[in-house]
Amino acid sequence: MASVHSTWDQGKLIFYEGGIGHSTSGDILEIGGTGVVIGDSAHDVDFTVYGGAADQYFKIDWDAGTATFAKLDVGISGDLDITIEDLEIADDCSLAFGDSADVDISWSGSGNVLYILPATDDTGYISVGNGTKDIDLKVVLGAAADYVLFDVGNKLLTIAGAATLAVGADAAGTDANFYGATTAYKTWWDANGDTNGAWYFGANTKGIQVNFYGDTTGCGVFWDPTTDTNGTLSIGASGGSKGNDLIAYGATNGNYLHWDQSADDLLLVGTATQLSVAGTTASSSTTTGSLRTAGGLGVAGAAYIGGTLNLADDQAFTLGSTVATAETKITMEFDETTTGIGLFNMGSVSAPMVLNTNPGATVIGHTVNILHSAGAGDCADLIACYQKTAVSGTGDSDTTLVGTASRAYVGTAGGDTTVAKECYGAQPWASHFGTGAITAMSGLSAKVDVNTGNFTATTVNAGHFHVEGAATVTSSYFDGVMIEIYPDVTCLDAGLRIAVDSTAVVTDGIAIGGATSNGVNISGATQIGVNVSLAALTVGDAYSGVRSSVTCAAPSNAYGAAGYFESTYNGTGAGHFYNFGSWVNFGTSAVSGAYIVAAQDNGLYGTVTATNSSLIFGMRMEAIITGTPTILAPFSLNTDNKAITALFGIASAPAIGYVMGTPSTATVPCGTIPIFCDADGTDVRYVHIYDTTA
Repeated sequence: MASVHSTWDQGKLIFYEGGIGHSTSGDILEIGGTGVVIGDSAHDVDFTVYGGAADQYFKIDWDAGTATFAKLDVGISGDLDITIEDLEIADDCSLAFGDSADVDISWSGSGNVLYILPATDDTGYISVGNGTKDIDLKVVLGAAADYVLFDVGNKLLTIAGAATLAVGADAAGTDANFYGATTAYKTWWDANGDTNGAWYFGANTKGIQVNFYGDTTGCGVFWDPTTDTNGTLSIGASGGSKGNDLIAYGATNGNYLHWDQSADDLLLVGTATQLSVAGTTASSSTTTGSLRTAGGLGVAGAAYIGGTLNLADDQAFTLGSTVATAETKITMEFDETTTGIGLFNMGSVSAPMVLNTNPGATVIGHTVNILHSAGAGDCADLIACYQKTAVSGTGDSDTTLVGTASRAYVGTAGGDTTVAKECYGAQPWASHFGTGAITAMSGLSAKVDVNTGNFTATTVNAGHFHVEGAATVTSSYFDGVMIEIYPDVTCLDAGLRIAVDSTAVVTDGIAIGGATSNGVNISGATQIGVNVSLAALTVGDAYSGVRSSVTCAAPSNAYGAAGYFESTYNGTGAGHFYNFGSWVNFGTSAVSGAYIVAAQDNGLYGTVTATNSSLIFGMRMEAIITGTPTILAPFSLNTDNKAITALFGIASAPAIGYVMGTPSTATVPCGTIPIFCDADGTDVRYVHIYDTTA
């Protein structure tokens, strides 16, 4: 403005711009009347009042619409109603409250911080509302949807949007307490607890309930300190379909503990997981030990037990299907209540296990395989399977003791058309490999020990074989006992050997009782059918190397009752052939004395009605052949060129059966008999015969 003029107008001192004049648009300051007026409604005038320095002033800038207190303290006593659109307090200047400036508010321009500070430390507080007149407090965090709201009416603190509540700062934690309605009951965060911080829910004897809810009603994790004396932690709730899965991970990827609520299963998942019970309490019943279960225990994989496995009396250890039928399970049990005997069952006597399908390989129901590779030492007996049954005390006359009862069946009922390749009730093997020496070896060894107490029995034997059934069997061999010797055997001493110790008393080496077509039938390519070799024959009249005693009732055409020998001669002979040979070999110390020694003794003995009979006590010889041999004779003698004393040696003269007297015609016999010839049949010698005697 160019100049300022003043005038007194109706009791008021008025300053105005000289170029405009005293008017609404030109007046600058009016003093008097109702007060002091600066400018007019049509004319704004800036106003500045300075303090003791150039930077201390109060300024009203109408163009900027501001009122500025620069480094000036402003004190207001009493009530003051002020309508201000904008109030600006400069950097590091404060707005004081209270008679003694008890609290001031200032803005630090260098730190960009708004300070609300009391004049005296830790004095007073800031209250938003007073309990009668309350107001919500909302702090917006960068966006309208992100804020913190203190909702006084609903007594609610809301942190909305992307806002985050931080209690303390990283590496500078702060404790936080959440109090219950009862004294000393609280939850708190201790920033220094357990060094790195800890949550505490309640305190000793001051438990509080903690609930973690899921998306489904009733599902969650619940801690109730008032139940079951010491409190209960519940995962899920009862009532069905309110369970929760629980997963606890291990240090190895893919290994964890999982409670699967939908399957009602507790799982240890992964190849490195292991349930280890560290307790050392010994187990002696179903209610003791480090681990016990009131229900069953299912193991899908292999199980290893390092100690003793005990099963309670009358309880079965079952392998296989859970279906309670003998056909589908294997059981082991101790029948304490009924028999007091342990039982091992694969099927039962009446209900077998059933082969589901042909596996294309050998099926073995029971295996015991033991290898001794420890070398020399003290292992007197190595027994793969030991079975024993015994009766003692007074015994039971209705009991049959069976150590092992092996059975093999083709078909299960008469009329079945079941086929199989082979069927063996028992098939023990003994094999020897290498050149190691052994004392004895047997595919089957059976022992009967009658000990020293005398007793009675119908039969006693080391081996008893039954052949039963009325079926007609079409077979190459249908035998009671068969010993088969394979073609690769080259040094077998005997197909069947009965060894009798020198001090044993045995009536018969082999005894065949009952009706048989052939008592002993030897067929096949053998050099000697029966070979009897005895070191020393017991002295006596009734003993022989081979003895045949046959009783015949009303015999008819018995061509060899006690012994019959027949051979078939085929092809061109290459040497002498004897169908029956009987020799006595003298040893170097043999002394025959005044006794008869004969290679063969034939005779008739006993009382017989012999009317019209032909009794031959020597031998009946027959030659029923075709062709004309060089020699045909009933006897052949070889005395090694020693002259014989006589054709017959007799006890006394009548024994030869000759007739006393002289021939009727001494010089004319009625015939001759060739008595012997030489080896080629050319030198024949005769004896005369006569028809009567004188």
